[in-house]
Amino acid sequence: MTRQSPRVLVDHFEGAPVAAVYLWIDAGSVEEGPDQHGAAHFVEHMLFKGTERRSLEELAGFVEGMGGEINAYTSYERTVLHATVPAEHWEQTLEILVDMALNPRFDPTELEREREVILEEIRGGQDDPMGTLAEEVARTLFHVHPYGRPVIGSSESVRGMTREALMAFHREHYRADQLVVGVSGPMAPEAVVKKVEELVPSAPKRERPPRPTEPRQQGLRVLQIPGRFEEPLLELSFRGVSVEDTESAALDCLMLLLAGSPASILGERLQLTGLATETWAWSETERDPGMLTVGCAPLEGQELACLQALGQALAELPELLGLAGLHRAQAQILSEKVFLQETVDGRAHDMVWYAALRGDPGAAELYRAQVQAVDLDSLRKAARYLDLDQAVLGVLSPKELPEPKLRAALQVPAPPARKARPAIEQFTLSNGLRVVLEPRPVPLVAARLAVLGGQLAETPGTAGISQLWASCVGAPGLGPRELAERLDLAGGVLAGFGGRQSMGLRWELPGERMDLGLEIASGMLTRPHFPADEVKRGRAELRHDWFVSQDDPGTLAERALREQLLGPHPNAMPRGGKPASLARMGVSSLKRLHRQRIAPEGMVLALSGAVDPERTLERVEALFGRMSGAGAPMESVKPLAQAGERRIPIKREQAHVLLGWPGLCHGDPKGPALALAVTCLNGQGGRLFMELREKRGWAYSVSASTEQGLELGVFTAHIAVAPELADKARVGLEEVLRSFAQDGPTAEELEKARRGMLGGRAMGRQRSASRALDLCLGALYGKDPATVWEQDEAAIRACTVAQVRDTIGEILEGPQAVVFAGGLR
Repeated sequence: MTRQSPRVLVDHFEGAPVAAVYLWIDAGSVEEGPDQHGAAHFVEHMLFKGTERRSLEELAGFVEGMGGEINAYTSYERTVLHATVPAEHWEQTLEILVDMALNPRFDPTELEREREVILEEIRGGQDDPMGTLAEEVARTLFHVHPYGRPVIGSSESVRGMTREALMAFHREHYRADQLVVGVSGPMAPEAVVKKVEELVPSAPKRERPPRPTEPRQQGLRVLQIPGRFEEPLLELSFRGVSVEDTESAALDCLMLLLAGSPASILGERLQLTGLATETWAWSETERDPGMLTVGCAPLEGQELACLQALGQALAELPELLGLAGLHRAQAQILSEKVFLQETVDGRAHDMVWYAALRGDPGAAELYRAQVQAVDLDSLRKAARYLDLDQAVLGVLSPKELPEPKLRAALQVPAPPARKARPAIEQFTLSNGLRVVLEPRPVPLVAARLAVLGGQLAETPGTAGISQLWASCVGAPGLGPRELAERLDLAGGVLAGFGGRQSMGLRWELPGERMDLGLEIASGMLTRPHFPADEVKRGRAELRHDWFVSQDDPGTLAERALREQLLGPHPNAMPRGGKPASLARMGVSSLKRLHRQRIAPEGMVLALSGAVDPERTLERVEALFGRMSGAGAPMESVKPLAQAGERRIPIKREQAHVLLGWPGLCHGDPKGPALALAVTCLNGQGGRLFMELREKRGWAYSVSASTEQGLELGVFTAHIAVAPELADKARVGLEEVLRSFAQDGPTAEELEKARRGMLGGRAMGRQRSASRALDLCLGALYGKDPATVWEQDEAAIRACTVAQVRDTIGEILEGPQAVVFAGGLR
């Protein structure tokens, strides 16, 4: 059997006393077996976790200790270790990289730690709109070939990856016949070759098994990812060529001509016309035919217009190609190659890449010659690859767009229409529990379960009990430690919450572990467990929070203001209670609260994310359907707003001045106008900041806020100043507010506030947790979850200057409370 040693490439370069060492393992994710999805990337991580001779700290510590850099990456075709170091240390660095590559320990403890790191890396990627779209487009373009699988693997495959599977992948592929060593720097080539021969024994040459061939695509494929992100993105992807194909240079030029700058074809048609903020195009060439991608980031509502422009540009492409654009593309590619030659790292990477993928380090020069030889005829010929009948259209948008309209925009015939499900589905169980489901194409599921109550149901004698319930409620048979371990293993969180108007449970888990969250939450609600030790600990923490708050003048001022405006109302009490009320609480009082408040009638469960409506409803019915009861009625204590002034002196360097007025209730149609007023007043360009900080220089921060309640809300304005300025600040704060109430915002101020509010709401809705909370509380407080966002945003868009002015004017006509706290004179 033929044996083979590593390929050794040396670039003798005297440009600087620095060396770059590259180890290219000719095995990436395409080599993975059925039980090894993600193994190549996982193994790369484990290479840094210690060898038989060197500890984890020694590996990276040696290189970094001399001021060098060490890193690695995994792709479809390769895993690469590389380091850049002072030239005199190249031999030790080569020893370390070879040791890492060939002798990893796969320590079980480190393996489990790294598994969690990779899972976190996957979760981070799932929050990236561009990465999410690219991954799903590749999966849709390649049904058979492994280029359709993400290199990193999936959460499921990484969780299920065994140590034995990783070690098997390593044994199969980390061999001399699959290793390319490249070194660039001022060292003798023969010394490098000798050192590699000492470090790496030859191995029998391994024949690569044949790879599956992707069949020809029959018609445009449309992929949509609606509702997961607010920023719209469009991509058209096509099957491309391999790295060895002679047309690869022409396709690289064609992609640069198409997009990437305002001077490109799509730049002129999309960016300069105001349809999109960005365009891009690239050719991904690998050992097998890869992918061509053309895309853009449309402005809001311009998705179909951008698609129409894309389709027209591709249809007219042969006529749009010109010599000026070609020469510009050639210059960009060749200059990029020149810049790579400036550093040893760039030189080594270029050398190894061409040697490994094209079989010859001299192929770099061949590629440059091919770029220079591209002419208009070869460009027009290469344009045939951009065939819409062979494309995948990927659409990432806030809302799903009708597929026939997408196809029509590209002038592609539409398939038979499908019956669409509602974006948000609602059900009511026979026991009164309302269920709100929002399926989204994301890997996580977030849930919020709430009932009316929380602080609103407390009395002076039970103040803080909702917070204590939230921190102590547990599931039967699961102690706090066992519950935490189960959630950690599942990669999620689950906890109680106690708010001013509501209380309940919240959880976020990977979609495949949705049942775990439902099961634990069901146990907490139907068979709650309140361990005495947990109750004691929770009570001590709330008591500690109370005493700590006595040192915070801002908190003291806020509490005093709420007492003045709300009188005996429960929402005027401290959220976490007082020492006297906490001292009376125990297991029996928490059980009593649970019986009184936790009942299905009036309860709302909202889930957003990776949920299947039919299956989820079936599980909810099975787990929660046996609950019964309507809960005890809450005693209604009418808020008693009164004007007044309080001063709370404590030894502090600042004085906090808080002005307050009775606010609005949930559902009040003036709510959007008041929120816009607060937005106009706040921020670095807001009225309060500009007048009291910028013009008068009184304070570092000044702000206004509004909080809606079920029975009465609170509107406040706050400033922290030097004690001698406290009374002036109170007057100045009120002057700005009343001036704003008299004149209202300018049209420009209102429009800026409107954009800020709508943009902030859109950003907040990227995450399933935020969406589940909005759906849950919206239903709990009387809104229709199916239209909760549309109604709110329509009200914000419809607000006028007069409405904002009149609303803040009405607020300021009510009883005013003033509180000074902190250093006072």
